[in-house]
Amino acid sequence: MVDTRVQELENQIRSMAEHIDDLENRGRRKNVRVIGLPEDAEGTNPTKFFESWIPDLLGLETKAGRVKIERAHRTLAPKPGPNQRPRPVLIRFHNFTDKQRVLDAARRSGTVKYKESTIILPGSVSRGAAQEKRIDKLGFSQVQELHGDHNALGGLNIVNKKCDDL
Repeated sequence: MVDTRVQELENQIRSMAEHIDDLENRGRRKNVRVIGLPEDAEGTNPTKFFESWIPDLLGLETKAGRVKIERAHRTLAPKPGPNQRPRPVLIRFHNFTDKQRVLDAARRSGTVKYKESTIILPGSVSRGAAQEKRIDKLGFSQVQELHGDHNALGGLNIVNKKCDDL
């Protein structure tokens, strides 16, 4: 009876974790990260900077020469020193289609450069989704080799381990 109850609770936790991951991905649907942009390149108004910088950088044709952005900011990590990597920028587009056009243009243009810096524009996904993509790329057998067990598939395992500690 206790084993049945534990199994039910584990199933509930797994279901809730999947639901949370889904909600997190939906919330990030219109987001893009900009990696490699030098610190302070965006000035004091990042939203305004990126509205015109992105179309110019990628050669996108837009109305009024800009894309509509809700907000843009650096990640909350401490400001790096002069020889360290710059913090990523998070950009939330007003429209999902604008985000897709930007990502498509970035893929088509290959290497994107700003002054001497290489810029990377990945989408923004939750840790669970990123981990699933890594597992898909590696293949299950390589994941087993890396982690040494059959339950190496990530976030849900961590949730279960945390519950075992209670």
